[in-house]
Amino acid sequence: MHEAREAAPYPGHSIFQESFFFCTIKSVGDDPGAGEVYVETGVDGYSRMAFAKICSSRNATTAADLLQTRVLPFFEHYGVVIERVFTPKTIEYHGLPPVHPFETLLITSNIEHQHFDPAYNTNSFCEQFFHVLQREFFTQALRKRFHESVDTLQHDLDAFVETYNSERISFETEAQDRPPLRIFLDAAEKCPPRYPNSPLPS
Repeated sequence: MHEAREAAPYPGHSIFQESFFFCTIKSVGDDPGAGEVYVETGVDGYSRMAFAKICSSRNATTAADLLQTRVLPFFEHYGVVIERVFTPKTIEYHGLPPVHPFETLLITSNIEHQHFDPAYNTNSFCEQFFHVLQREFFTQALRKRFHESVDTLQHDLDAFVETYNSERISFETEAQDRPPLRIFLDAAEKCPPRYPNSPLPS
C-alpha cells in the first residue's frame, strides 16, 4: 500500500480530498437521530489547511459541496489558485463531467483532477486529518451532548476546524512551529498566479 502524497511547493498546488464514514447516530425515543454520519475532508498539501463537512451520505454532490462552499471560497479570498485536486478513483469523485457534479465543478473551475486507486494507495493527508477528528473532536462531541441533527454536529465541527487551522502547531518539519493558517498566509502572496482584485494576506 502506497501513500497518495505529492510534495507541494506552495498553497493551492495540490488539494487532497476524501470522505470517511464515522458512525451511525440511532434514534432515541421519538427522535430519529442523525442517522449515518460521514465527513468530507479536504487538505492543502503545502500548508495542511484542512476543511471538513458533515454529510448523511457519500456521493458526488456532497463531494462537490465541500469544494464549492468551503475550499474554493477560502482560496479565492486570498487570491490563491487551486491547480489540482487528488481524490480516490471512486464514484463520488469520478464520472462523466456533464452529469457528475464533482467532475463538472473541477472542469468549470479549471482545476486538474488526479485520481489514485484506493486499493493500492492511501490518501495520507486526509487520513491523518480524519484520525485527528476521530480522536480530538468526534469522540468528545458525541459524549458531551446528543446531536439531534447533522446541523448541530456541523456547528461544533466548524469551531474545532477553525481552532485546528489557526492554533494547532503542525508536526511537519517545514512548518517551523506554525499552525496551518500561518503557513498558508506566509506563503500565499508568493503563489502563482493570483486572482484579480483579491486582498493580500495579512
